[in-house]
Amino acid sequence: MEKHLVTGSRRIGRTWLSLAIFGLVACGPDRRPDSRSLEGVASSGWEAPRRLERDLLIGSDSAGGPTFGRVVHLAVTQTGDILVEDVMNVAVLRFDAAGLLVDSIGRRGDGPGEYRYVDGTIVLDDGSIALHDSFRRRILIFDSAGVFLDQWPLGAVGEITREVEAVAGRIAARVDLDFQVNMPSEDAWVLFDLGGNVVDTVGPFPTTWDNTRVWGTFHPTKHVSWHPDGFPLVGVSDEYHFELRRPSGTLVVERPYDPVPVSERERAAFDVETQWRERRGGRFNERILPPPPFKAAYSRILISRTGDVWVFRHGPSEVWTTEDIGGGLMLDLFREPLLVDVFQSDGQFLGTVQGDGAIRPLMVSSDTVWAVVKGPYDEDMVARYLVR
Repeated sequence: MEKHLVTGSRRIGRTWLSLAIFGLVACGPDRRPDSRSLEGVASSGWEAPRRLERDLLIGSDSAGGPTFGRVVHLAVTQTGDILVEDVMNVAVLRFDAAGLLVDSIGRRGDGPGEYRYVDGTIVLDDGSIALHDSFRRRILIFDSAGVFLDQWPLGAVGEITREVEAVAGRIAARVDLDFQVNMPSEDAWVLFDLGGNVVDTVGPFPTTWDNTRVWGTFHPTKHVSWHPDGFPLVGVSDEYHFELRRPSGTLVVERPYDPVPVSERERAAFDVETQWRERRGGRFNERILPPPPFKAAYSRILISRTGDVWVFRHGPSEVWTTEDIGGGLMLDLFREPLLVDVFQSDGQFLGTVQGDGAIRPLMVSSDTVWAVVKGPYDEDMVARYLVR
């Protein structure tokens, strides 16, 4: 039976399902999807691997700067201001390009322009700012100066609305279909115009991996992201491949890779944490499977505002530190050296970017990476890196 998303009294079918299965449609005798292996074409991109050089740090310091609790999303305006979303302190703070605090966007509360829990901050094509209040299930719109303009409910668009993205002048909200606690559910997206009207649904995005998916450390995962031109990118990290599903055809990008084994020390740390969870009642244990023999091909995908695709590869981990969990449990923490493959939107491989594995990138571009790093007291700090 075909699934539908229901918003209010309006039933919306999968009008974009053709994007998800375009590869099958395009495989007729006269038309095939543009599938290519990009091994050996690095000579047409960067001559050598690029490295990250940090040039700005925003966070707690001896001069009394701002202290973040937990930074989840970050956005950069067209004028270079930095919007930092701190979910622990329920605030969206604006900094100028030099990292100086300017003001905040909205505030905590239930009134117009106020929010209870921001889980998504995006800058739209016209410079306006959209915040996703996941607690109240609504979108708040501010102008580029931070003045509140409008708000509208997301409606009954699915079991859980998890995040929002800017897509070709629209706002896309990710929803879970047939949500199950024990398994990751299939994702779809609802597209809204800037007035809050539903204009389309996109997905689900079926892959051959969906029927055998698992949930655990280093296991393959499914990635669905949006290209700024308005078409989806779908990847499954069981192998090194992803697809750009455009109306003109599905571009399949593939690269060979050497599988990275899960180390004995990583496996031992996993066993210690599992035992700790079991002693504390086993909550969410059903979601965690033992690590596989080898790590997935990559861990995540980010897309820049200019359309470049950044694929974060898994690699050998090094022991970084230990963490005190639950009063007495010392658990090894690991970090993988940052190694990112960068592709243009036409699938052309540009080269690799290397960096410190202790950072958590949130936003990328051709010459800049915005990431979260840990301060001396394990607090979140925001860092800007230049790609050299």
